Amino acid sequence: MRYRVEVKNSCRCFIRKGMSENEIFDSEAEAKEYAENMVEEMHKTFCKKHDFNLTKLPFSYLITIVPRI
Repeated sequence: MRYRVEVKNSCRCFIRKGMSENEIFDSEAEAKEYAENMVEEMHKTFCKKHDFNLTKLPFSYLITIVPRI
């Protein structure tokens, strides 16, 4: 089984960093670690105008970038 990490609503910071909107992994553990590390990096290095929601779905992790309220 393959596991995916997807990013929705990419922002300018995401695009400037050259990050990938879709990655595929051989294990759920790899996908989870990648997604958690990606969210952590975005929190540390992006402009602080967005929040990042990580959602576990069947066979994938979805990171949604949303405007900070």
